[in-house]
Amino acid sequence: DFSTDTNAISFGFTPGQRFNASVDIALDQNENEEQKQRDRTRRYGTTLSWTLFGQTALGANVTTTTADNNFGTQDRRGTVGYLELSSGFA
Repeated sequence: DFSTDTNAISFGFTPGQRFNASVDIALDQNENEEQKQRDRTRRYGTTLSWTLFGQTALGANVTTTTADNNFGTQDRRGTVGYLELSSGFA
């Protein structure tokens, strides 16, 4: 018998046509009723995008994830990200 809760919120900001930024926060919780175990995962991320000129853009993202449980037997942390330069054509 398991229960799962997922909560997430995202916020984006675009001050002009050439730049935007967003922040994402999420919390997942899985509970095993039989074993009285609760696993939690938290994610925090930021994404930036900037159009340099024409159809050429620079984008970046960094996301950090942490996970643990109520028994203290699990503790994981990780960070991933990317940096991207892209261009389009007609």
